[in-house]
Amino acid sequence: MTYNKMIFMLKESRGQISAEWVLLVGLFLVLVMGVAVYYGQSNEVTVALAAAKGGFIDAANNIAYNGSGNTIRINSMSFNNGVITVKYYSTTPLNSSSILTIQKTMLSDIASAVGYPYTAGSGSDPGYVQTNRYKYTVTLQAT
Repeated sequence: MTYNKMIFMLKESRGQISAEWVLLVGLFLVLVMGVAVYYGQSNEVTVALAAAKGGFIDAANNIAYNGSGNTIRINSMSFNNGVITVKYYSTTPLNSSSILTIQKTMLSDIASAVGYPYTAGSGSDPGYVQTNRYKYTVTLQAT
């Protein structure tokens, strides 16, 4: 094949694209969008749980270092439709004020991490963080 013939073939096919190529690219874009939506939701929960754990540890350390000397540890964390449940161990039982402090610190850290405002509660209600997907609340259970 001569050089001139190759140039002629390239010029003849320029500007044309097959229907199969368009369908393939379209299918790929639909798949990418579906995966992005799924992982976006999964990522928010992961970020919220990590922030909740950090908030628990910060509040527990503040309680321990400010006079009580209490050892407070997380045994497990679970997530169910916006409710984060933390099962914890404490050498001495926590009073309601300490529990509320831990919950508020956790929710404040969640709000900072997911980028939504923390709505504080009144009295013994720690409040919540409302996102587009979940209304995050925190419960603590001694084990």
